[in-house]
Amino acid sequence: MDSCYELRCYSVFVAKVQKYLAAKQNLTQAIKSAIRYCRNNELMKEYFKEHEKEVLDMVTFKWDDKRAREIAEEEGMEKGIEKGMEKGRAEGRLRTLCELVKDGILSNMDAAKRAGMSLEEFRKAVAML
Repeated sequence: MDSCYELRCYSVFVAKVQKYLAAKQNLTQAIKSAIRYCRNNELMKEYFKEHEKEVLDMVTFKWDDKRAREIAEEEGMEKGIEKGMEKGRAEGRLRTLCELVKDGILSNMDAAKRAGMSLEEFRKAVAML
């Protein structure tokens, strides 16, 4: 720890939080007291001055497994919706290109190029529609 200033400061901070907890302070007060001690003793003073709220929030954060699952589920649904929309847009572009080919406006080769596919890939994609 002598060679790493930040690690030494963090160790002092954690030790102080534990000391204040043992002295019957609640967690929030123990953290605030430890931050105050570090600032008064020039241990990462500027860091704690700028990030006190973040440190307090991070250390007092309580994990809520149910809420974490809800958030993951919401994020998964959002990703699924986005993938579905992307697939729908791609299919719509492909259908439009097919119509342009049927109407004689584009050749299969031109439609394939616009779709970013080889002619063979384009024909396979059209067959799957």
